[in-house]
Amino acid sequence: MYNTNLEAITIPADDPFADTNALAASPLDYRVAVSKMQAIGLTIGDADTIVGVGTKNHTYLSALNPYFHFDNIEFDRLFSMALAREWSRDDAEPRRGLLVSGDSGTGKTTHIRQRLAIQGIPCIEVTMRADMEPTDLLYTRSIVGGDTIIEYGAGALAAKHGIPLVINEIDAAKPSTLLGLNEFFDTGTVVITETGEVIHAKRGFQVHATCNSKFLDDPTDAFAGTRGQNASVLRRFFSMVYDSPTEDQEADFIQSLYPDLDAGVVKKKATFVVALRDAGRTPTKIGNQNVQLSRTFCRSMVIDWLYLESTFGYMLNRGVSPGLYALGPVLTNLMPDHEKEAVKALYETILV
Repeated sequence: MYNTNLEAITIPADDPFADTNALAASPLDYRVAVSKMQAIGLTIGDADTIVGVGTKNHTYLSALNPYFHFDNIEFDRLFSMALAREWSRDDAEPRRGLLVSGDSGTGKTTHIRQRLAIQGIPCIEVTMRADMEPTDLLYTRSIVGGDTIIEYGAGALAAKHGIPLVINEIDAAKPSTLLGLNEFFDTGTVVITETGEVIHAKRGFQVHATCNSKFLDDPTDAFAGTRGQNASVLRRFFSMVYDSPTEDQEADFIQSLYPDLDAGVVKKKATFVVALRDAGRTPTKIGNQNVQLSRTFCRSMVIDWLYLESTFGYMLNRGVSPGLYALGPVLTNLMPDHEKEAVKALYETILV
């Protein structure tokens, strides 16, 4: 879905970004303008912000989710700052994106993606792996018939066209890999040694990143494969911790999905969701046992759970709770038996 509010945005005659917009010649390039947030349907304030112009069919523009809630004020404040800074900084100043840490499934990547989508700004996403080298993010090379063939990777494409790059699970990378990307994070410059080509990033390019482990060694083993990283990499980002939604925020979210649902029922569902998340973070007394769940209950799982509950509503006539049954394929079917029992006990305590 495209944010149709953007269709009314045009490039003014006294374009403050004339030099950058004049370089938008390729289908992957894009032009920008300034708009009030509320004019594009972003209800977190009414400050000026940067928007993409004419990007409806851009290959890398994410689809706008009309049900997404921009309900993390700290994220939106910092993201707005980082985006505005990229378009106002001096050429000699380093680029700075946002490093967002938080529990799995809190909506870190989705929030980045949706902020860019509502503003009509494309983004390129990549997920780090432990076996990746710096060049893997930038370009690949192969030999064909004796010739060296270079293909741009996500990083080079993003830099060449001024597109924000989103690196998911950045803490899964080897420390040496990220160290080798420090200059790229700062300047967006890519040097392809095999051909001598040098890519200087266009305005608009910046690197945002997400991680679960706060970019530190993980003593709990909760995030398999993550690694501690060099502090010099941290300096290339503004950073924040993305907290899970509060009970009130979760209730507002559920009510927006199902506006006809009784407010009291919505409140109980929100209480249950938050209680499940808490039990995934720390040992929690549920019934007669202390349990720490091996899986969390993220926003996408909440959506799936509510959908399946409505889909299996007919099972109530068979004496089966649709809500409890729906938890199986979404959460509990792959849990140990004692965790399944704990989730069931929590459900029956709060929702029955």
